[in-house]
Amino acid sequence: MTEYAVHAASPAGGWRQHRAGFVASTIAAVFMTVIGALGTDAYGLATRLTYWIVVMWTGAMIASGVTSAVHGWGKLRRFQLPEVLLIAVLTALPLTLAVTGAGMLLLDMGRPSLRGMAVFFGLVVFISAILTAISYAFAARPLPATAAPLPPSPDQPFTPPLDAPRLADRLPHGMRGATIIALEAEDHYLRVHLDDGRSALILLRLSDAIAELPAGAGSQTHRSWWVARGAVQGFTRGDGRAMLNLRPALEVPVSRSYYKAISEAGWLA
Repeated sequence: MTEYAVHAASPAGGWRQHRAGFVASTIAAVFMTVIGALGTDAYGLATRLTYWIVVMWTGAMIASGVTSAVHGWGKLRRFQLPEVLLIAVLTALPLTLAVTGAGMLLLDMGRPSLRGMAVFFGLVVFISAILTAISYAFAARPLPATAAPLPPSPDQPFTPPLDAPRLADRLPHGMRGATIIALEAEDHYLRVHLDDGRSALILLRLSDAIAELPAGAGSQTHRSWWVARGAVQGFTRGDGRAMLNLRPALEVPVSRSYYKAISEAGWLA
């Protein structure tokens, strides 16, 4: 994972991170049970519900692991649709076997043919893509596009702008004295960037971390990034996007939804 990782979060905190996927899967299981999807209408209500709960919750657990791996890879972070499709396909590979096994054990279905497996795989990819998109919609709620104002003088020397004991207490003891200059969401985790070049990975949502910081200390610049105003040294533009330059040697993207607020607040001056 990383050199510094905090694993002190409670199991309840981890469940909250995954509950959107499990809630969506449970709703889908109930829906599939009611309509008797994929020929399950020939079985009793209890049997159908058990089958779909097993299938959907297994899919949610597989998707959670796949999502963490794809986000850790990071190559598609700025391309949500391809990322969702990749997660759906990778989830569907083992889940198709789980669907087949559950059918054989719970519904007394016979062993499917290769053609039947291919049909199952296509259906599982389709359903996985829908549930993954729903999970993304719940997890990627950006905060309102507001930016902290400029400091009183542009020549004012850089001073640590943050005094956030609640967030700092989540860091390893040897890192709590450093200044937080940026927050970066990584799947269900949050990478906290410090002014000495180090970073720590903690189990926390970006929106919850921002709520633990002093109001006006910085701004969200992207759905996955928050930046301390005092750490910004300048910005660059290229390929149709803007990047904030932070000290020391850290570049942070500015998305279109936040660009106007950041610009009007003078961050790009």
